[in-house]
Amino acid sequence: MEMILDVNRMRMLLLVVFLILIGCKKADDKNELRNQIAEQNININNTNNNAKLSDGIDLSKSFIKDIEFHKFKYENEFIENIKISSLQDNLFRMKFFNFLNKRNFDKGEYEQVYFIKLLLVRIQQTNDEELYYVLNELFNDNSLSYHLEDYELSLFELFLYKPSFFIRGACLFKKNNLVDYINKSLPSALLTNEKYFVDNLADCDVEKSSLLIDEETVDKFSIKELKEKIKTQSFVNAYFSPSITTAWKSKTIVEYNILPLLEQNIKSNLNEVEQKCYRDEFKSLFESYIIHVYKIQDSDGFTNLRKEKSSTSAIIEKIKSGEKIQVLNNSGDWWLVRTNSDNKGYVYKSKIKSE
Repeated sequence: MEMILDVNRMRMLLLVVFLILIGCKKADDKNELRNQIAEQNININNTNNNAKLSDGIDLSKSFIKDIEFHKFKYENEFIENIKISSLQDNLFRMKFFNFLNKRNFDKGEYEQVYFIKLLLVRIQQTNDEELYYVLNELFNDNSLSYHLEDYELSLFELFLYKPSFFIRGACLFKKNNLVDYINKSLPSALLTNEKYFVDNLADCDVEKSSLLIDEETVDKFSIKELKEKIKTQSFVNAYFSPSITTAWKSKTIVEYNILPLLEQNIKSNLNEVEQKCYRDEFKSLFESYIIHVYKIQDSDGFTNLRKEKSSTSAIIEKIKSGEKIQVLNNSGDWWLVRTNSDNKGYVYKSKIKSE
């Protein structure tokens, strides 16, 4: 009896030691990620200390119009001549932001708008990660963020142009507020989801998982390179039946799939540490607007649609391998789906493949 108790104690002790080691390993991994990001952060802070906001900017290529140098000053210095390192200094930035907040539109004082436009244009044309920090701090300022809202669509366009810039900045400086806001707000402003097609009586045959943006929205973009890249992506035609939205006329709209474009930008421009941070912090951009395409994949050539979550439940329909289905609920091992025959039932998750 005592021997059995000793064996049980030994097993319990080994289990406790194992759990402690696993916990330490996870903590070490997190600390290593923090250390690597911190090391990159130090390297960034040691570069471009003398760069001015205007350095490297070509106003003729600005995606925001009506922006001119030598118009607005702060403490007897043109705003475009402010050093980026100064904006990283908490005391300087606080005083500068206070100055911007006190400017009066009614008196023709537009320094805050000028600074926001200048910041966005510099991000368009350079890769200074420090600017993400400044923009995020501006976003967190209740008064200045109000003015940033006027350029929200420009901010969203800029994000689609270089998402890796924003994600890298959020990871380096551990400030996610701005990216979280964009991730939440951009889709409803620029993208098309499956609900939109249903609500507007549209037929759109999507063959693979997609993040869609319509051609009319793309044509309104001001960044030429972004427009050109999007128009090289695969597209689908959405056929709209006559409705109030289409002025009671049939209409066809081209929808571009920008999911591969975003994924490639992130994969190509973020290093391993930054990609891990991206997966941990953001998982996937605009997830709620991604139209997932699911198909049956079974070596038998078909799988059974069951009435209940059980392999012994009644068979409603046999679904051919390769046939598209709509996933209604993907929790658990048995997924609730709708077939092309409009039947609803359960399919075991291993029989379903996401394209």
